[in-house]
Amino acid sequence: MININTGEIIIGNNLIIINKNLNEKTLLSSKLYDKAESNYEINGWKYYTTEVIDILGTGFMMTFVFKKSKLDNVSLKHFGTIEERPFDVENEKKRQEIHNEWLQRILGESYETYVWGIKYKFEWGEVTSSFDPRTPQSEIYISYKKR
Repeated sequence: MININTGEIIIGNNLIIINKNLNEKTLLSSKLYDKAESNYEINGWKYYTTEVIDILGTGFMMTFVFKKSKLDNVSLKHFGTIEERPFDVENEKKRQEIHNEWLQRILGESYETYVWGIKYKFEWGEVTSSFDPRTPQSEIYISYKKR
C-alpha cells in the first residue's frame, strides 16, 4: 500500500516500510533484502532488485536506487499475469495497463495524463506509470522529494 499522505509503502509481513528516509543500510538489514535477486553499482548509483513480491494482490519486482546511501527512487514492475516476451511492445503496453489499473485502485483517479503514461503528484514526491516504446519497458516509479 502507498500512503498518499506520507508516501510510505508497507511491504508484506514486516518485510520493510519504504519511505523517503530509507537508507541503504536499513534495506540491507531488512527481511526484504533476503528476497533480493540482484544488485549492482553504476557510477555511484546502487541498484537492488527483488524477486516477485505480492503487493495488494499484484506481483511486482522492486528495484531500489540509492545515491550516497540515500534512497532516490523505487520502481515496480508487474510479473505474473502476462506472458513474458522480452522487447515486445504489445506485452509492455499490457503491463502498463495493469500498472495503471493498480495505481488507480490504490491512489484514485486524480492523476495527470501524458503520452508516455500517468503521474500522481504529492507533497512528498511523485508516482508515475510509464511506457517507453524505445526499450520497450513499462514500470511504476516512486520518487521522493529530496531531503
